[in-house]
Amino acid sequence: GANNQANAGASGSLSSSSSVVANQTLTWQSILSQLLGSAISSGIGNAQSNVILNGGNAENGVSANGVVSGTNNGANGNINSQVNAEATMSNNLHNVSNIMSGSASGSNHTSIVSANNIQSNASGVNNEGEWISAVTSFGDAKIDATVDGSANVNSNSEINTVTGASGQNTVNGTAFGTSTSMNISNGLEVSDGSGNTMEFTSSSVIACLAVATSNGQVQGSGTENSNTSLLTNSAYDGNGQTSVEVNGKGNAAGSNQTSALTINTNGQLSNSNGLNNTATGGVSGVADGEMNSLTGSSNLTMNGSGTIGQSIMSAEGGGKGPSSALTSAKLNITGTNDISKDITVQGSVSASGDKTYVHSVSSIVEKNGVQTITNFQNSSSQSQGSSSASASNVGILKRKKRHSVGFVFGK
Repeated sequence: GANNQANAGASGSLSSSSSVVANQTLTWQSILSQLLGSAISSGIGNAQSNVILNGGNAENGVSANGVVSGTNNGANGNINSQVNAEATMSNNLHNVSNIMSGSASGSNHTSIVSANNIQSNASGVNNEGEWISAVTSFGDAKIDATVDGSANVNSNSEINTVTGASGQNTVNGTAFGTSTSMNISNGLEVSDGSGNTMEFTSSSVIACLAVATSNGQVQGSGTENSNTSLLTNSAYDGNGQTSVEVNGKGNAAGSNQTSALTINTNGQLSNSNGLNNTATGGVSGVADGEMNSLTGSSNLTMNGSGTIGQSIMSAEGGGKGPSSALTSAKLNITGTNDISKDITVQGSVSASGDKTYVHSVSSIVEKNGVQTITNFQNSSSQSQGSSSASASNVGILKRKKRHSVGFVFGK
């Protein structure tokens, strides 16, 4: 026997709509099913949309489930969410897809969460045994901003018994204000039973399992309004190629008060064919002075060929009276060959006198297996009486595989 189930729901104070379609033709020789579900919502403060589709049976079936939910506790938080899913089957030929999007914006605390799962299981595909494919993704963004923050999610996934499985999941956020904070997580898991990546045996099809996860955090504070942003993207293209992107950046500025900026990025990429890459990047900075500012970024791009990473922090301070700046950057990359590259740099600078200026830059770039490190500090002071200026930096490079080799430089 075969059963069809189609449910859709939406809630939002401004508008909401949901619709489903379920068609089935069942004979002794064939199973034909078409399932469609759509949910759209918009609201002040919160909104949610979800779709659940199930068709066929345990031996020959399809399913698509998705939910997007957003909240904001500010006075005029605007939330939008949408889920569109489709699942069709003609005997053992299946096509399943899910498209989701959501946005949440406003002051104070903003959050958005998404979850998606589509699955197809069939017997006798390409004259082989049982064929199973699944795509699962999740997204989670939490934003805090004194003026305005926004969080967005966009997810696309598809399974076709002929062309295979694919998926992309993007979660990003921005924040503006004197104090900003964001935390974003992103995950994608694909079990692809298509001819693109699978291995055949006499009785079954063994899927290629690919996992891509990423997350990041950005925090900034100062007396002046400033911007921070964070983007995460995980993708599997259906040809066995998996990728991860994490991009965090921001600035902070202040007057006669300490400004601070911290960015952390993390990514992991693995599959059942032996790929296992991890990467961690981050920067931090503190600036003091009559006028001070910081600008930083941490980026990771990962695929089966390797990892490109960059971490850079710049801090300046100056004006009447003393000034100081502290910057640091880190980058850790581990590849499938179990070789780990761990790099950290840090610099500090200070000046005292009637009029001072300080500038510190710490950066690391990893590209094509080559690491480039920059550590620059500069200070100056002017005074009718006594004045002073100082600068120092340190960098550590470690490369590990069973044993470690380290290099240290300082000034």
